[in-house]
Amino acid sequence: GTPFRPGVVVTTTVPGDATHNEVQVVTLTNAPTGGTFTLTLGANTTTALAYNAAAATTVQAALVALVSVGAGNATVTGAAGGPYTVTFIGAKAATNVALITADATLLLPVTPAP
Repeated sequence: GTPFRPGVVVTTTVPGDATHNEVQVVTLTNAPTGGTFTLTLGANTTTALAYNAAAATTVQAALVALVSVGAGNATVTGAAGGPYTVTFIGAKAATNVALITADATLLLPVTPAP
């Protein structure tokens, strides 16, 4: 059979406003077995992130390196491989932040049973 393509879904769980910091959750779908994905905010895209990237070290570092996020303006928590919870802080605190978009085309699918 045809394997299910892995994907990356981003949802806003807390919209940013005057009294709330924006929270977005990045979820990898269909259990990728390898490969990479990228995250984009505004005109800026992260380096390639492994399907099982560690949240705090790898994903957070890649996001805050973007001009559209900036150092100290986001934290990322969650297990390696996600879901990753992105909280916007610092200069992005109490701000309605655009939704992160993701490119999952280089994620590898589960090999289907014959």
